[in-house]
Amino acid sequence: MAGQWSTPLEYPAYGPRWAEELWTMPARGLMVGVGRTQEGFERYSFEYMRIEEVDGRVTLYAAPQGGASVAFELVLIGPSEPAFENRAHDYPQRISYRRDGDNLVATVSFADGTQARSWRYRPGPPRAR
Repeated sequence: MAGQWSTPLEYPAYGPRWAEELWTMPARGLMVGVGRTQEGFERYSFEYMRIEEVDGRVTLYAAPQGGASVAFELVLIGPSEPAFENRAHDYPQRISYRRDGDNLVATVSFADGTQARSWRYRPGPPRAR
């Protein structure tokens, strides 16, 4: 999961569309990440993230648009697939990551998996298709 991940650039009529996440290598129970999404020429979003292990508990903290952090506890870890949940949060309630070959797939959904939205990232910065 550590590294720079991005979706390809697309140029629909309303402007460029892409997303990227950058994650540090884990060190002493901490990974730090940042994500940003560009949709059109004016609209974008960003998020600060961290995955932290404290007293044997692993938690993903996400702060969209630089706001207050929301905690998501690690609930499932399969081969290359951590999932984090916060059933009290409105949406998303689950955030998961999985490797698919060289790609990283990030998915957000409700805790039961409904209303899922996924991003397929490839290694490196955004680049044109």
